Amino acid sequence: MKKALSGVLDHRLLGCVVAAVIIAILSQSVCAHTLWIESSRYKVKKGLAKPMFFGWGHYLPVDDAISGNKLSYIKIFDPDGRSNEIAVREEKSLHSYLIKYDQVGTYCLAAETNPGYYAIYRDKDSKTHHVAKPKTELLEAQDIELSVLTLQSTKAYVVCEKSSGNVPGPVGFQLELIPLEDPTRIRPGDELSLAVFLKGKRFEGKGKWVATYNGYSAAGEDYYHKETEVEGGKFAVPITRPGIWFVRFSFKKKATGEEAIKCNQLNYKTTLVFQVS
Repeated sequence: MKKALSGVLDHRLLGCVVAAVIIAILSQSVCAHTLWIESSRYKVKKGLAKPMFFGWGHYLPVDDAISGNKLSYIKIFDPDGRSNEIAVREEKSLHSYLIKYDQVGTYCLAAETNPGYYAIYRDKDSKTHHVAKPKTELLEAQDIELSVLTLQSTKAYVVCEKSSGNVPGPVGFQLELIPLEDPTRIRPGDELSLAVFLKGKRFEGKGKWVATYNGYSAAGEDYYHKETEVEGGKFAVPITRPGIWFVRFSFKKKATGEEAIKCNQLNYKTTLVFQVS
């Protein structure tokens, strides 16, 4: 009797473990990839060319390759705020490009994605599908579990010999994090104050931010500063140690008007990368 009961409990425990693993995998797959820019160096000598490349996924500092058609543009802003656009290759890769640093001061490396649709739906046979399509193209869908339009942007700051007195930008992203001081001048123990802008105006709604430094964790979506909700388009990140820091701000809103024809929800996400000496 005891052996039989023990066997039942073992099977139930195994079932719970398997269910937990499946839930974790599904939740990870539903969580949209994050875009960020990395530089091989964050402090360079004048006249040198150093590679930049993209992080795309959930694991810092590098995760998946990204398709060129996902990137709307890549722009390099010099210390005077002048921009130079880089031609995006069509390949799927880390999209590494050599950047020439020929002026003393702080450079801003910037990129924004093309808006992308993502949906999860069930067909008439109750089979679940994950597709990069708007609602209008889900012709066999019987039940739409998720339908979103996602737009992302990213910036990284690189110093050529010494930091500028001002921050290059704003870039003009749909959603943008704007440092209120040059982030390359931040030191351990300081706070980096950031303003959030949406379509050129101060964002007044609610959003969530996370922050971390390279090497804090090898797990995906595991950040030093855990997800924190803020309102009013501003927040401050406590910088506790030197290293390459990553900050992300995101918000979601219900689709309305013409947007609601193609999706149920809009997801905005923007990231910032800089080095603390």
